[in-house]
Amino acid sequence: ADEDEICAALRQRGLTPAALVVTHCHGDHIGALRPLKAAYPQALVCVPQAEKEWLERPTLNLSYFFGAAVTGPGADRLVQDGDTLEAAGLKLQALHVPGHSPGSMAYLVADGATQHVFCGDILFAHSIGRTDLPGGEGEEVLVANIRQKLFALPEGTVVHPGHGEETTIGREKEEN
Repeated sequence: ADEDEICAALRQRGLTPAALVVTHCHGDHIGALRPLKAAYPQALVCVPQAEKEWLERPTLNLSYFFGAAVTGPGADRLVQDGDTLEAAGLKLQALHVPGHSPGSMAYLVADGATQHVFCGDILFAHSIGRTDLPGGEGEEVLVANIRQKLFALPEGTVVHPGHGEETTIGREKEEN
């Protein structure tokens, strides 16, 4: 949610985003979306279809309950399970992995020798996302979906969670 940090990192690397890809629409994951879209208006905002209304409703994205009223810009593209997003020469395959939130998406980048999955708050190093927030579906649902969708990926797949350090599918299958 820190647009200053994100913009500084982009400037430092000389990058211009082609897309702003959202894993889920909780306030801490969309807090920088509006200023980023203003700074990079050509970047497509890609949002899980199941959570499109969360961009406009702080009570749904839970920011209201943490003393803020975070809203985002409208979505340019609504994402569903199995969709392929193409941006900046990359192909991202959308994997719907609900449990943390109804629309939780992981995005698999399989271009190149090593696969990467960006999974928001679905899977962390040695942990999983919360399932007790409004819209969460319980630990059993999240764990079953992780096993079905993420643990089916090659063990060397690098996992980039929404918080904390990266890990691999193999490490999480063994230790989580």
